[in-house]
Parts: sequence; C-alpha cells; structure tokens
Amino acid sequence: MKHTHLLAGIGLALVLVACGGTDSVLNSNNSSGTSTTGTTGINPAALHIEAVVLNPTTYDNGSMTGGQTFIVQDLNNIESLDQIQLQLAYEDAEGRHVINPGNWSTSDTAGTYGQLTYNSGIFVASSAQNLNPLLFATNFDGYTYSATYSVLPRQVRLRGIVKTADTQLPLFGAEVDFYGPQNPTVNGSPLVFRGKADSAYDGTFRASIPPSTTAFTVTNASLALLPVSVQRYMEYLGNVYQTGVLTCDAPLQTYTDGERFMIDFSNTNPLTNGTVCIFSTAQATPTVNGCSATSALRPLKLK
Repeated sequence: MKHTHLLAGIGLALVLVACGGTDSVLNSNNSSGTSTTGTTGINPAALHIEAVVLNPTTYDNGSMTGGQTFIVQDLNNIESLDQIQLQLAYEDAEGRHVINPGNWSTSDTAGTYGQLTYNSGIFVASSAQNLNPLLFATNFDGYTYSATYSVLPRQVRLRGIVKTADTQLPLFGAEVDFYGPQNPTVNGSPLVFRGKADSAYDGTFRASIPPSTTAFTVTNASLALLPVSVQRYMEYLGNVYQTGVLTCDAPLQTYTDGERFMIDFSNTNPLTNGTVCIFSTAQATPTVNGCSATSALRPLKLK
C-alpha cells in the first residue's frame, strides 16, 4: 500500500504559529545494500521509519490551527496503551510519500511491551515499560530499515514545534532534551536528564516526560546535522537562550503527578505557545536574556 501526504497543507497550518521574530534520517534508521537506488527508483537513504498516532485525543487534533489529521509520534516516547501506525516515509520534489511494506517485525518477539500486527504495521503498546531500547524493522526494495523504540508509562505529554526564527521553516531532526532536579524536594538540586524527543518532518515533537521535569534545551549536536545553517540560540516565549547549555535552559511549568498536558498550537494565548525558534545564520546574533528568566510554559490540561 502506498499513499502520499503533501507538505503544503501542513506547512500552512504550522506557519501560522509565530515565534517572535534535517537531521539525516539514517541517524536513527539503518539501511543495508550497495546501490544508490532500488528497483522502485526510490533512494534508500531518503526513507525512514516513522509512526503516526492512531488514538489521538481531542486536544491533539483540535488545537492545531487549520486542523491536522495525523500526528507523528516519536518512537522513543510511546506511552503505555498508545496505538500507532508504522510506515516508511520520504520527501521529494513532488511532496511527501508514505509506504507500508507489509512485513514489519520487532525485537520484542514475546510481545511483552505491545502487540505488533506484522502485515499492517499497527502497534498497540502494553502496560509494561521496557528498560532497554527495542527495535522495529521492515524490508523494502531489497533494503532493511530499523528504528529503536521505547514504551514509557503514561505521564506528562508535551507537544511542540521547532522551526527557524526568520523563515518559520519547520526543522526535522532537532533533539529536544528535558531536565529536572535530581531531588525535586530540595531547592537548588542539580538538574538531571529526564527524557528527549526528536522533531518530525513537520518540526513537531510529542514527548513523554515525568512530572519532575522543569526545563528543556535543544542539543547542539542535532543542530549541527540540520540541512540548514543555524546558530546555537533559541527563542521561547519571548526569551532567548543558548542551546545545549544547562545553565541557560528554558523553564517549564511544575507538573503534578498524573496530570497530562498539551501545548496549544493555535497561538491564541502566548503562554500556551509551544514554539521553539532556532536562529539562522542569516540573522544577527541575538542577545541572550532568558537564562535567569522566570517565565514558564503553561500548557493546557487534558480533561
């Protein structure tokens, strides 16, 4: 089965989210073979595994300006009981294309962490959480593609988008890292890593993080791999931060255990804006003013 999603409609919806002013897919998906194109004429280096959410909430669909009919899910941020559709995707001059090879497999052969329907690529996560990364794989046109995945507990869900500050171009492959205090009950406790999410082809990310998460940044290593030239500065909620610097991370709201949140893409309220803007090299070097800022992300609570 093959169908095509064109970027134009999604791009219009995302451009409406103002900011104030791709990573190579083979980094996470491995292909094997020697030729530069398969029998279909598709460059195997352009193909990557991705997942689309099959059980989105009303907030997932309703908050997108213009309405988004499908949402890409970071494979390492799957939560218990999530339902996703695996697919191979690539972009070319004609638009965005999606392929279902119909021969999916998982390293979790016992189905402990979820049930995979091998011919359709539909995966339903179980209530168990894996401690070590698992692997999805598929074969297409003589090549094998694989991607790691993780099943996490149901915790705080955050959505956002990463784009360039000047042209509003969605950035594919930006890694958003989340941090929180090592001991949430102790003031001044050092920050420790709480999770990460990679932005999808449309710049969006859908992360699953524990309630003790208090801050985030975008990694410099991922910015260095983007197909566009960018500086190591980001803008968020009107403040400018240095990327990849934990002493200059952007603050998040304090979450309560069991609450689930959603970033609002509609931009009707700046405090719920989930847009992270990366400054391009075509822009002047910005003045950093957010390292000691007290502004906080205020996402919408899911009912």
